[in-house]
Amino acid sequence: MTAETTRLQWRGGETVASLREAIARHADVELELPADFHHAVASRLKPDLPPAHGQRVEVSGGAELLARVAGIAGLSALSSLEDAVYRAPARVHVVSPVPTIRISFAEARASR
Repeated sequence: MTAETTRLQWRGGETVASLREAIARHADVELELPADFHHAVASRLKPDLPPAHGQRVEVSGGAELLARVAGIAGLSALSSLEDAVYRAPARVHVVSPVPTIRISFAEARASR
C-alpha cells in the first residue's frame, strides 16, 4: 500500500495547521520552502560548507532535525510540530537547493 503524501508550500505560520493535520493522519508530508531559504538551510545543517556553496544538501533524522530547521529565522513556527513528529514517530529528511522538508511515516515504520 502506498502512503498518502500531502504536498505543501511554506506560507509561514499558517502552514503549520495543515502540517499538524497531515501528521495526525500519519500522512507523509513534503513541504517546499521558498528558494531563498537554501543558504540558511545549508548553513544550519552543514556549517562546514563554504559560504558560496550551491550544491545539494541532504540530511535525515528525527524530530531533532525539525527542531534544527525551526531555528532558522522565518521557520520558527515549525518548532510547534516537534513533539507530534517525535510521538508519531516519523523520520525527517531535508534536502536543498530546492529546500524541501519531508516527514515520513513509512520510513519510521520500516526502521523499527
